[in-house]
Amino acid sequence: TMTFQHADDICYIAYCYPSTLTDFKLYIKALEENPSSSKRFRRRPLCMSLAGNLVELLTITSFTSEPEVLSNRKGVVISARVHPGESNSSYMME
Repeated sequence: TMTFQHADDICYIAYCYPSTLTDFKLYIKALEENPSSSKRFRRRPLCMSLAGNLVELLTITSFTSEPEVLSNRKGVVISARVHPGESNSSYMME
C-alpha cells in the first residue's frame, strides 16, 4: 500500500528502473574492452530502426572452431526493447 502526504501531489510510479540506449552502448563497450568476454562475442550492424537508431546484432559463441562448423551451428535469437518502456528487458540482456 502506498500513502501520499498531500492530496494534490502528482506521483509517477515506474514499472522498472530506467535503462537508456547510452547505458546499453556503454555496457557493450565494456564487454568489448574486456579480454575475456571479447573472445566470445562479435558486434555488427543489423539494420536501422524507424527512429534512425542502429540495431545491432550480437553473436555470442566460441569462435575457435572452423568456419564451416560455425556456420552449421543452430542459433537462438533473443530480442529486447521492442518498445521504449521495456527497460526490464535491457537488464535481462545484460
